[in-house]
Amino acid sequence: MRQRNFRALIASVVLLMGLAVAGPAAAQPPGAGPWQHWYWSVTAGSYRAEDNPGQLASPGSELALGVGVGYRYTRHLSLEVEVPLFYSRYDTPATVSPPPFGTIDDRSSVNTAGIAGNVVLNTGGQRVRGFVGVGAGLYWSRFSVGGQSFGLTGTYERDDSGFGSQWLAGVDLRVGRRSWLGLEYRRVNLTANFGQVTNGDIDLGGRFVLLAFRSGF
Repeated sequence: MRQRNFRALIASVVLLMGLAVAGPAAAQPPGAGPWQHWYWSVTAGSYRAEDNPGQLASPGSELALGVGVGYRYTRHLSLEVEVPLFYSRYDTPATVSPPPFGTIDDRSSVNTAGIAGNVVLNTGGQRVRGFVGVGAGLYWSRFSVGGQSFGLTGTYERDDSGFGSQWLAGVDLRVGRRSWLGLEYRRVNLTANFGQVTNGDIDLGGRFVLLAFRSGF
């Protein structure tokens, strides 16, 4: 699974580099276009994680957040850096044993944070614009599950980190001079290995439906 994720990452990076190199050729001189500006972004919405039967199964539809900064390089090309955060709950795997004379919770959780770069192409509309993009980044994930023993509570945790890739598509509606409100769909490819908890690689990727607000500065 990690090999498949690594190949997806390499393919995304190659595409990112190709788009970044092709962008300047299509761009007008600096300052020639009113679209050239920096902007910040905030995203929030739902995250539906992949199911991993026998490892981390029965994920819920949980929360995803993100903040970022970008530069609209040409009318149709933007470069972004973002910090995504997402969270999901799963059935606690059978590989996690309760403490002596204790119990563990039926549901466990995985929290993930990352730093990613995206290349985004948009239709350049003045009022409404569609967009597609690809990205790659480094992610940190933490598995945790609560338990009790002799009246005391505690948390068992395992960490992992690795590279991931994503693609995204959506539509933006202009709500200000340089402000846009959009609806966005993302597909993230990410694997993790929490040691004896998962006994191998698992798929932490999933599908995201996000509201996004972008504003120039």
